[in-house]
Amino acid sequence: MDFAMIELEWIKDHPGSSIALVEGDRSISYGELRDLIAATAEVEEEPVRYPFVTGFGIDGIIAYLSSFAAERPIAVGHGESFLIDEQAHFSNLSPATAVVMSTSGTTGLPKLVELSRQNLTSNCRTIATVLGLGPSDRALGLLPLDHSFGLSVLNSTLVSGGTYLVSPRLLSGRSIVNAVESLQITNLPLVPTLAYLLNRKLPSAAVNGLNLVQMAGGGVSRDLITDLGAKLPIDTRIFVMYGLTEATARVSAFDARKRPDKIGSAGVPLPGVTVRISRSDIEEYPEGVGEIVVGGDGVGLNVADNRGELHTGDIGFVDSEGFLYIVGRSGLFAKVGGTKVSLYDLEMRLTSASIVRVAVAFPRQDEVYGESICVLIELHRGTEPSYEAVAQIRECVVDLGLPILFRFVEEIPTTRSRKVRRFGLESAWENATEVPGD
Repeated sequence: MDFAMIELEWIKDHPGSSIALVEGDRSISYGELRDLIAATAEVEEEPVRYPFVTGFGIDGIIAYLSSFAAERPIAVGHGESFLIDEQAHFSNLSPATAVVMSTSGTTGLPKLVELSRQNLTSNCRTIATVLGLGPSDRALGLLPLDHSFGLSVLNSTLVSGGTYLVSPRLLSGRSIVNAVESLQITNLPLVPTLAYLLNRKLPSAAVNGLNLVQMAGGGVSRDLITDLGAKLPIDTRIFVMYGLTEATARVSAFDARKRPDKIGSAGVPLPGVTVRISRSDIEEYPEGVGEIVVGGDGVGLNVADNRGELHTGDIGFVDSEGFLYIVGRSGLFAKVGGTKVSLYDLEMRLTSASIVRVAVAFPRQDEVYGESICVLIELHRGTEPSYEAVAQIRECVVDLGLPILFRFVEEIPTTRSRKVRRFGLESAWENATEVPGD
């Protein structure tokens, strides 16, 4: 193979002097990046058969891009996430596989997903177009490469000729604001937890020059979107995106500035993506509600059915204007006295209480109702469990008339990507602090 000829299609036409990557005092232009990709591809041809990239950092980014350009599969993930024998899996890869990623394992064990060059190229070009990204954009790399949203941000920034700024983990609203100001960030990608932290520091903190806030990686409450919309400068665009690792990160996009009447929606499918609602279990859900099934260029190689579609396990509906709404996840329901209750909707209600940082609900058997609902509550720092706290929490759901038990925990168990780990909640319940009156 002539390694000098290896190049990444995404970046081959960008001006060589434009800055592609920044990490601390280190910056790499697009011209330098093209040279590094070719050089790294040659060095890594042997003996590394399947390079492994995790976390942050320019070196990891170069390893990923060089493998992609050389059409050599690469694993992008965290060692603890690959709970199966990845080498055995790699021996059976599809010839079209470019990247192997691990899902977050929010409702069970993580699984490996094979993504093709077509998956990744189509998705990042589409995202760049929908979000209006361009060479003047400066994206803050808050999320690790092994987070599918984080990898998608990197890809879409590079394909548009922008600058991707590698950031250490920022776990406070103040540190995020400081990074936006000091690094002159125009494109800020956030998962819900980071969006909440940012919201707590607004509007007292300035975010001048911020053109875009994009949120994905989990459900974002209506109140949070509304608050951010009111506090951020009016010309800062706010996009909420729905996606899955199995669908190359992003499926739909919602522009909160253009359609504030649709806040709570996951938006409309990206160009080239199809979304339909499967009614295979008609008795379980109201008319029009069912499992979200995704098709198109983003569906991973080893997760598609015989129609080339992905059955997401998410439950939702599409309204008359084509906007997608997520109402829960298959299995994230309780059947209380014959009535099906969305635990996702219940959690959204509970997190509207100012003292609640995270609420996670799960069903358990009940000899009277068939199932009752258990809720683990993580309070905001500085708030202690009390009768007053319990009263405020119960006020959020009193109108439902449901048998709900609450317990407090210091911290809700999460995955590495900071999503709630629903696998094993029963054990967390047994060790939680009981609520007065339950």
